[in-house]
Amino acid sequence: LSLVPYLVACYGSAAGFLLAFAWAAGQPVLGFGASTWGWLVLLALVPPLLGRSWFNYALGFVSAAVVAVAALGEVLGAPLLAWIFLAEVPPVPVLAGGALVLVGVVLAIRSERPAT
Repeated sequence: LSLVPYLVACYGSAAGFLLAFAWAAGQPVLGFGASTWGWLVLLALVPPLLGRSWFNYALGFVSAAVVAVAALGEVLGAPLLAWIFLAEVPPVPVLAGGALVLVGVVLAIRSERPAT
């Protein structure tokens, strides 16, 4: 299955299930203002397309092990984004842990043997 049909099936079914569960739980799914809809659309599109979709795309070029280990690098993103956008300086243990994760990811990727 190529990437785009997979993403449509995956994200489309997830959206359908979420809509059904929200409706079953009695949560509102309509009646929001334009600004709220704009933010909801951005939340629905940007994180999946810039996040998980890249991992799925990478599977066409590197092994699943490399993609899985590289996904550990995601934990570096939250403290960096908080630092950049919220001026929340990460504490020393967070920086040290992030450095260890980064070293582990680099070592794992570099140890991957090229396909023959």
